[in-house]
Amino acid sequence: MGLVYNKFNRGEIDDLLLAREDVDRVSDSAAFMNNFIPSRMGPMMYRPGMQYLGEVGTSDVYFVPFFASRDSTALLEFTDQRLRVWDNEQLITSSATSDTITNGDFATDLSGWVTNNDTGAFVIWDNGTARFAGTGIGKASIYQTLTGTDTGAEHTLEIVVVEAPITIAIGTSGADSDDIFTGSLAPGTHSLVFTPDSDVTITLSSRLEYYARVDSIQFKGTGNLELPTDISSSQIRSIRHTQSADVVFIAYNNGQQYRVERRGVKSWSITKYQSNDGPFGFINDTDITLRSSVLSGNGTLSSSAPYFTPEHEGALYKLLSSGQTVSESVTAEESGTNGIRVTGVEEERKFNINVNLSGASATVTLQRSTDDVTWTDVESYTSNTFKSYDDTLDNSILYYRLFVKAGDYTSGTVTLSLSYAGGSIEGVARVTRYVTSTSVAIQIYQDFGSTTATRDWYEGQWSDVNGYPSSVALYEGRLWWAGNTRIWGSVSDAYNSFDDTLEGGDAPIQRTIGFGPVDVVDWLAISSRLLMGVASDEISVRSSSFGEVLTDANINLKSGSSQGVAPIEPIRIDDDVLFVQRAKKRVFKLAYDAGRDSHIAIDMLTLNESIIDGSKIRKLVVTRQPETRVFAILENGKGLVLTYDNAEDVKAWSRFDTDGTMKDLVVLPSDDEDRLYIVVQRNNGVFLERLSEFEQVARYPYDSHKRYSSPGGTLTGLQHLAGETVKVWADGAVLGEQLVPGSGVINITGSHTYVTVGLPYTGEYTSNKLSGFVRYSTLTRRKRVLGVGMIARDICRAGFLVGSNADNLYPLPLIERGREVDLNRLISVYDEPSFEFSGDFDVDSRVHIKCEAPCKIMAMVYDIEESESRNQNNNQS
Repeated sequence: MGLVYNKFNRGEIDDLLLAREDVDRVSDSAAFMNNFIPSRMGPMMYRPGMQYLGEVGTSDVYFVPFFASRDSTALLEFTDQRLRVWDNEQLITSSATSDTITNGDFATDLSGWVTNNDTGAFVIWDNGTARFAGTGIGKASIYQTLTGTDTGAEHTLEIVVVEAPITIAIGTSGADSDDIFTGSLAPGTHSLVFTPDSDVTITLSSRLEYYARVDSIQFKGTGNLELPTDISSSQIRSIRHTQSADVVFIAYNNGQQYRVERRGVKSWSITKYQSNDGPFGFINDTDITLRSSVLSGNGTLSSSAPYFTPEHEGALYKLLSSGQTVSESVTAEESGTNGIRVTGVEEERKFNINVNLSGASATVTLQRSTDDVTWTDVESYTSNTFKSYDDTLDNSILYYRLFVKAGDYTSGTVTLSLSYAGGSIEGVARVTRYVTSTSVAIQIYQDFGSTTATRDWYEGQWSDVNGYPSSVALYEGRLWWAGNTRIWGSVSDAYNSFDDTLEGGDAPIQRTIGFGPVDVVDWLAISSRLLMGVASDEISVRSSSFGEVLTDANINLKSGSSQGVAPIEPIRIDDDVLFVQRAKKRVFKLAYDAGRDSHIAIDMLTLNESIIDGSKIRKLVVTRQPETRVFAILENGKGLVLTYDNAEDVKAWSRFDTDGTMKDLVVLPSDDEDRLYIVVQRNNGVFLERLSEFEQVARYPYDSHKRYSSPGGTLTGLQHLAGETVKVWADGAVLGEQLVPGSGVINITGSHTYVTVGLPYTGEYTSNKLSGFVRYSTLTRRKRVLGVGMIARDICRAGFLVGSNADNLYPLPLIERGREVDLNRLISVYDEPSFEFSGDFDVDSRVHIKCEAPCKIMAMVYDIEESESRNQNNNQS
C-alpha cells in the first residue's frame, strides 16, 4: 500500500521520459494534459471558455495588437489586402449621413470647391485628382462648406491622399477653421470620424513646393471600417510590428513598410512608411549620369543611358552637384533662398547674385553665416540686380543667402538666385512616375544644386527594385529596420529620418549582415541587446562595450547559437526572448550569459518533444497576468500552453483544443488579466473569440459562448451556433443541452441571473506510471489503484469522471457523508474522503480524468497496492 501526492505544475512530459525515475520532474509530471492548465502554485484547472465576439470571415488572417495606454487598446485585423480595426471587442463601423461632399472624387474638375490660395500657390485639377502646389511659405488651399449639416449624426470621412502630405482642417467657422479636427495626412487612406453640431467647412491645403494630390474625399455609408493595403493573404503571416504612441510600424516580406495611426477612437489612417532623406547605398560606379530638369518642386530626372524601369516608382535618389545654385520665388516676408557654402581664396570665392524685382516691391538682403543657422546682414537691394560678389575673406568657410526680412515685402513675386562654381549641394528626390527607360517624374525634397548632369549620385536602398526590410523594432530611441542583407537604425528620436549628413551619436546607423542567408530577417527582438533572427542564426546587435548605447561608430554583429529561427514572431519574457526554431518544432529561450557576454539558446521542449503531435508551430504569444503563460497554436489547429516561472523553476506544458481549428492568437495587456484573443474556424464560419478570465471559469465554462444577464426565458443571438448542440450554464449549474435552430433562438425554463450558452469542451488528464510511491522501483511490477482522494475548488461534479483509462471511467460518488449530492451544482470546496477506484493490477497502472465542467484540482491522493512484495519477488527469482 502506498500514497502518491500528485502535483500538477510540472505539466505534461514526453512518453519516452515516463520511465526516468532518476529525473525529479518525472514523478510529478503527467502523461497527458488537455484543456487542463497548470498553475505555478501547483493546482491544475479546467481552462476558461472562449467568448464569441464576432465573425472574421476568412481563415487567412493575422492580428496585431495596438496598445498605447491602459485605456487605449485595439486589435488590427489584417486579411488579404484589407485592414479592419476592433475596438472594445467590436469592429469599428460607420453610419450613413445625409450630408455629401460635392465633387469629392474630382472626376472632371474642381467644381463645388472654393480656391483660397496665397500668392504664387495654386490648386488645379489633374487627371482625376486635386493637385496642390505651395511655395514653401505660401499655401495652396480649397474648401467646401456643408450647409444644412446633418447635426448630431456621426460622420465618417474617407480621404485618399497621393504623392505628398495634405493638411486637412474641419471646423464650424468657415475656411481654415479647425475646431473639430486638424492634421497632416500622409499619402494613404484616412478615415476620420466626427459629430458636428452646426454647419461644417472642410479645408484642404499644402505649403509644399512639390505636388500633393487628393484622389478622393467622401462620406462613408453604413458598414465596417476597411482600409486598403498591399499585403496579400500569402504575406500576412510575415507581418512584424512595433509601436510608438498611436503609431504602429509594419514590415512584411516583399513589400513597402506601413504606418498605421490612430487619430481618435474610431479615426484611423494607413500610409506607406517613407523616409525622405535615406537610407542610400554606395555612390554610383557606372558611367551613367543623372540630371534634374529643375532645382526644386517637381520635375524630370533623366539618365544618359537606359536605366529606369516601372519598378523605380517610389525610389529615392541623391545627386551631388558640381557647383552650387540656389533659387527661390518669394511672395511673402521672412523667406528667401537656401544657403551656399563659400571657401577658398581670391577668385575662388566669387559668386553671382541675381535679384529680379520686375513687377514686385521688396527689399532683398544678402546675409552671411558661419554655421548656416545664425545670419547677419551684408548688403541690400531694392531694384533688379545681377552682380559678381567677392567677400575678400580668404580661407574662411562662410554661408550666404538672399532673404526678404520681416516688413521688407510689399507685393509681387521676387525671383532670387545665387550661383557659385565651387563646392556641391546634395539634392534628394523621389520618383513619382515612370516615363521611359531614360526619364522619370520626380518630386524634390532637398533642393538640387545644379541642373547639369552628374555621375555622383546615390540610389535609395528601399524600393521595388532593391527590396524592403522585413522586420522592425524600436530600441534605444531609434526605429530599426532589417532585411535585404542589411540592418538600419534611424536618426536618434527621429523615426522617419536616415539623414547621413548628420554626425556623432545621433547619426543614423546601417550595417551589412555579413553571414548566413539574410535576404529575409525573420524578426528583431528586444533583450539586454537588440537581437536579430535569420534562418541560420540568432544575431546579437551590440556595441563594443556592454551597456553602451549603439551608435554608428561602435555597432557590431555577433553570431549566436546557429539554431536558426522560423518565420514566426518571437515573444519577450522579462529579459529573455522565446523563439521558434527553424524546423517549427521546438521553442528556444535566448538568455543572456554574462560569463560569455552573449545570449545562449535553451531548449524549452527538452522534456516533451512530442507534444506538437507531428505538426508545426504556427504562432506564439504570451500573457503576464494572472500568471506568465505562453500560448502557441499549431498548424493542425490545436494549441499548447507553457506555464512559466523562471524563479520557481516552473516550466509546465499542457494542451488545449476546441470544437474547431484555431488559426491565430493575439494578446492585449490588462491590469487584471491579460486578454487572449483566438481566431477559430468553426462549422458556421471563422470567429474572433476571447479566452475568459481564469478567475471566471466557474461562470463561463463553454466555447464560442454568449453571455446573458437576467435574460428571462428566451436567449437570442446564437446564429453563429446554428445546427450545433450547445450546453446551458446558469448561476453555477448545468441546465442541459439544446440544438440551436437557424434562428439562433433557444428557450430555457426558470429565472436566472447569469446564463452562458456555448460549445462544451473536454478536459483530460492522464497520470504518469505511478512508480515512485516506494523507495525501490516498481516500474515493472503489477500494481493497482484502490482508491482516489481529491482536494478541489469550484468544481461541478456533473461530467467529472475518473478511472484507470479513457474507456474505464466512473463519476464521483452520488452520496457523500450520508447525503445525496446535486451533481449539476457548482461547489466552492471539495475535500472528501477517498472513494473506491476500480483499477486492475497492471505494470502500467494509471489514473485518467475527464470532465466537461469547471474544476480546479489542488491535489489527488492515490491508494496503490502491489500484487506482490519485493521480498516475495526476490524469493521466487
